Amino acid sequence: MSQEQGQTPPPPQSYLYYPEDEIDLAQLVGVIWRRRWAIVAVTAVCFAVALAYCLIAPKQYLISGQVAPGITGYSQDGAVQRSLTPKGIQEWFDKDAYLSALSAKLPSDQLKKIDISASTPRGSNVVTLRLYWPDPKKGVEILGSVIESLSGSSSSRLSKSLRVSRRMLDQAIKGRQNALARVELERKRLERSIELEKNRLGLIRQGIRALEDKIAQTNGLIRDINGEIKTINSNTRDLIRLRDALATDRKADKLSILMYSNIIQQNLSYAIDLRKEVSSLQDRVYDLELAKKGKEVELAKEQTKIKDMQQKLTKDLPLRKAAIETDIKTLMAKKESLAPVEVVQPPFSSLEPKRPKVKMILALSLVMGIFIGFMGAFLVDFWETNRDKISS
Repeated sequence: MSQEQGQTPPPPQSYLYYPEDEIDLAQLVGVIWRRRWAIVAVTAVCFAVALAYCLIAPKQYLISGQVAPGITGYSQDGAVQRSLTPKGIQEWFDKDAYLSALSAKLPSDQLKKIDISASTPRGSNVVTLRLYWPDPKKGVEILGSVIESLSGSSSSRLSKSLRVSRRMLDQAIKGRQNALARVELERKRLERSIELEKNRLGLIRQGIRALEDKIAQTNGLIRDINGEIKTINSNTRDLIRLRDALATDRKADKLSILMYSNIIQQNLSYAIDLRKEVSSLQDRVYDLELAKKGKEVELAKEQTKIKDMQQKLTKDLPLRKAAIETDIKTLMAKKESLAPVEVVQPPFSSLEPKRPKVKMILALSLVMGIFIGFMGAFLVDFWETNRDKISS
């Protein structure tokens, strides 16, 4: 134990240092400088080859379009139903199913060159289609034909679903059109009813005016009778004074006094009859006033009734008609929107060719040329420097 404690630890492991393992930066720069023209030549050759390719290669335009799963039906609560999925559309393009639709429109040599790619961004419902084609107009036509063939390539189950949805929407549209026709019939009925009520209103007003005339006539007759009663009363008072004067005169004729008395009695009796007639006429005026008030109440009811019908004719019915017409337009829009595939963006071409990518190719050719030139320079320099070692 004491011996182990007395032992000295071994010296740390030392690494051998070889000067030739160092990278001489000056030597590397020297190699590059000596082989600079070779590097430039290799770079120029690569650039020339790339430039020749860009000039010779056919120019192709990018034809793009976007589609999405179309609406194939609506639920009872109006929710949209889609039978296709973006993945299903993308698989249809991945399987090159569109070639069968183009086989009758394009020759076989062009058909082989068609390669349409489909991609769907994550979380999106839109499928982006891309086609590279030398003729932009022809490319747009080809992609448009493919989209049409995609819409027409629905399965029998999907086609049946579309027919059912269209039939249901047609029935709904017909129902709303019938409702619109009923609104029109109701409008005509209201117009006729308002015209009849206005005629009746005119008759009521005529009746009120007739009652007012009768009341005025009766009141005038009452005034005349009251005036006559007043005159009779005045004459009677005069006769009473004359009779009383004769009664005090002893020389007066009794026959004259009797005649005055008879005339007074007749006047009093006639005045009583006139007062009775006035009372009867006043009762008649009262009845006429009641009849007038009844007519005025009837007139107010008719005016309210006409006002309500006019309100319904000018405001309620137009609102109902506008709502029904909006429903019809909405249903027709839903019917027109039924399709297996919805075209989000019709096919369009880029303004400039997208292939070949000249700038990228030329830039890569410069990078590759410089890289190959450097590698070749170092390999040649290594060979020349170590030729004897390699040979031995």
